[in-house]
Amino acid sequence: MRVTVENRESDAALLERLAIGDQKAFYSLIQIHLPFVLRTAERMVGDAAHAKDIAQEVMVRLWRKAKVWDVTGPAKLETWL
Repeated sequence: MRVTVENRESDAALLERLAIGDQKAFYSLIQIHLPFVLRTAERMVGDAAHAKDIAQEVMVRLWRKAKVWDVTGPAKLETWL
């Protein structure tokens, strides 16, 4: 199922699910945040292929570090990404 504004869980809820290994939560976070990560990386490096590699690494780190994200803190997930 595609994530839309109407059916979107909060980042905090998705991260809590991801922290316990929920792959569907990870897929939702990728759908929501990958476009932002790709745009940001491409602006920084100026190369689409390199930006895709960076975005992949960012998403892998999100998977690995979800347990340490403080979902109660004030920072947005996009800041962390």
